[in-house]
Amino acid sequence: MAHMKKTKMSGAKQLMKHNERSRLSTLERDNVDETRTRQNYELELSKKLENLGHEELLDRAVEHHNELGRNLRSDANVLCSWVVTAPQDLEPEREREFFENTKEFLQERYGEENLIGAYVHKDETTPHCHYEILPVKEGRFNAHDFVDRADLRSFHSDLSEHIERTMGREYRIEIPEEERGERELSKVPHEYLSQAQAELRNIDSELAERGERLERLRQREQSERARADELDRGMREARERQSEALQGERKLHEDREAFDKSLRKAQEAEPRLLRQRENFKERIEKLWDRVRSFMQNNYVQPFVDRMKELGIGVPTDIAQEAVREQGIDREIDYEPQVSREDMISGVWNSYDRGDDDFFMHR
Repeated sequence: MAHMKKTKMSGAKQLMKHNERSRLSTLERDNVDETRTRQNYELELSKKLENLGHEELLDRAVEHHNELGRNLRSDANVLCSWVVTAPQDLEPEREREFFENTKEFLQERYGEENLIGAYVHKDETTPHCHYEILPVKEGRFNAHDFVDRADLRSFHSDLSEHIERTMGREYRIEIPEEERGERELSKVPHEYLSQAQAELRNIDSELAERGERLERLRQREQSERARADELDRGMREARERQSEALQGERKLHEDREAFDKSLRKAQEAEPRLLRQRENFKERIEKLWDRVRSFMQNNYVQPFVDRMKELGIGVPTDIAQEAVREQGIDREIDYEPQVSREDMISGVWNSYDRGDDDFFMHR
């Protein structure tokens, strides 16, 4: 397995110190077993490098870049570090041969003079080699074009072919993704890993808390929607009752206007009715005076007959009273079933129709 990291000037020399296991390095890892550090070794580089150290070679490359007319930017990447891990199926006795052949592959790929360091570490979980490469083309640093996407995509397959050709057999340089992840994780400092795990637990806890909060909000939303629906129903019912009340009020207003109209008519008719009542009383008195005068002049039987002609019955008590007062010794034809009120009503109706000539001429 192999992976590459680009580094700026501010971190390049610290990485170099770490690769050579310098005591001045600030990048010490918890997974480094110092009891095995003495097993680490450095691969011999090109004679073109004049046996200069990797830090000095980096400084010279930067000076040469600046001499070409444009100073190197402070955020420019000045080091490409390839880390190649020994394959699982590699025989232990062929380990150095594998890393040497990988060195030759990198020198051919990126330029013999650009490979300025090759450090094999055996004091960590798996033997691996750090290859330090200057991303320089035509004297200038250009890490972006020096190692591009196409180069990264073809690196493993090209390296595998080179190793198979130079070592006479195929080795599994590319490993499964999950195993690659485990290897990368093993290189993470313990305190960083513990901190990341704690942060992950905090994130899980926060996600769970947010999930509970979201569920409460959903339940609250459902409750509020149910309440809103209930309020809508209440508003509709209230509007219906208001409409009914308005209709009732209009009906009551119409009834009141009708009542007031009838009352005004009754009040307007009251004087006329009172006059009619007085007139009626006078006519009744006059009528009864005629009836009594007619009966006192011995016209009992003609009176009864006249009453029959007019369809008016004569009650028993009136007929008997008239017979006693006049001493009539014959039988009077009357109707016992007729009451005094019936006779008065009949006489009045007859009188009102103008049939009172009977009382005037007999």
